[in-house]
Amino acid sequence: MKTIIIAITNRSSYNKVKTVIEYLLTKDDIQLYIMLGGSVLLYKYGSVGNLIGEDFPSVPILNISLAVEGDSLDKMSKTVGLGVIEISTIFSTVKPDFVVTVADRFETLATAIAASYANIPLIHLQGGETTGSIDNKVRNAITQLADYHFTATELSAYRVSLMKMNGFTRVYPWGCPSMDLLNRYSLLPNSSDNLHHSHLPFRIEVDDL
Repeated sequence: MKTIIIAITNRSSYNKVKTVIEYLLTKDDIQLYIMLGGSVLLYKYGSVGNLIGEDFPSVPILNISLAVEGDSLDKMSKTVGLGVIEISTIFSTVKPDFVVTVADRFETLATAIAASYANIPLIHLQGGETTGSIDNKVRNAITQLADYHFTATELSAYRVSLMKMNGFTRVYPWGCPSMDLLNRYSLLPNSSDNLHHSHLPFRIEVDDL
């Protein structure tokens, strides 16, 4: 039995891991936890955490208080510091075999730091992308801390491989899981034709990691 914690700190991250959670719940050899923190727990952002709990009532929810409200630079760095403390407590209690985290937000960096110092293998989704501002630095730092990488595109996978160096092979260009939701709810014209080329099916088993 493998224990996996999936960290969700904002609405966009949830969209990218919802179908991953659904898939993992079909596996009898996996004990799954969802760790919630940041804006998903705040009322002014829609209390997304409540929705996640309703979507997955059978999954234990681990709430962490890490949001230092505000958009200034010091608030973000304080959130990272507080997040490392709170997340480390969760990890020392649950002792997961793997932690899954998404993209490039500062809360994600806290998860990556805590997992790395606890020697817990970190699975990072959406690395290798380029945007701007502080996001690139944070995303690339998480890439360096992570052990397994599931990227949205072949180009992103190539960038991750360049950053990791030394013949690193644990990079999987499997597409963005949020494409599953678009396909499911048919939000795009001819979505089945378009999305067939945008997302690769999930074929990596936990035992293969």
